[in-house]
Amino acid sequence: MPPFEGDMSLRDSVVFFFNYAISMLNGEYAEVERLEVLAEKSYHAMKAYLDAAAKANEKFQQSQDRIMAQIDIFASQNDITLTEGTSKTTANLKISNIVYSYSNQIYLIYFRGALEDNFIVEAINNSDTLLLKLHIDSLTAAYKLGEDEIKGISAYNRDNSLVLACKKSIAHYKKQATVSLPKILEYYRAEDYFNKVKAKYDAKSQSEITQDDVNEYNFAASRYNNSVNVFNQTIKIINSDIRSNQKQWQDAVDKFLKTHIPK
Repeated sequence: MPPFEGDMSLRDSVVFFFNYAISMLNGEYAEVERLEVLAEKSYHAMKAYLDAAAKANEKFQQSQDRIMAQIDIFASQNDITLTEGTSKTTANLKISNIVYSYSNQIYLIYFRGALEDNFIVEAINNSDTLLLKLHIDSLTAAYKLGEDEIKGISAYNRDNSLVLACKKSIAHYKKQATVSLPKILEYYRAEDYFNKVKAKYDAKSQSEITQDDVNEYNFAASRYNNSVNVFNQTIKIINSDIRSNQKQWQDAVDKFLKTHIPK
């Protein structure tokens, strides 16, 4: 495009803006896309992804502000009245960035525990007691950290819904770590103990078996059978609690964003 009455400032500013946008797409946003692939695998990966996205969005917003300033200058110098739509869209984008920044801060607290929920279910499905113990410890750390972190987050424009939803999630993680999952561990301990007692019992001939052997076997069998019933009931509770937690959180997020993201 040619200069406007000899003035090339707006044209060149737009060219610079587009070149800057292309540079960001190939640089910062390409890195965000790469981090997104890894985000669901760990808390630190998710935090790195959200932080990178926030920084990229902030940087791009600054470039938008600069081009809008040039447009305003050009309009003022040439007696042009700008429609409300342009400035309103820019303002709405800024508000949206603030809303997402707030929700992402709380999401990370939720995600830390939700991730452990997934690992725990996987460990139970694979009957991996060592991995289960590891992630119960991690879940315990997650809910304790969450209790401290959520205290420092206030309502957004008097809307406390995400904070309350996150507190419900933290309570869920605490219940999992302190009530439900210890019952699962007891099942595995009872199963291991019964298998050892049974192997020792079966290795003896009938004449070698003592009353103590019989008592120990009966105790181990009774403990194991009771733990099986508790295990089956607890698995149903765990699965139901996880689904309920995911739903209440997602419902809260959907409502929050619908309320605060400008149309």
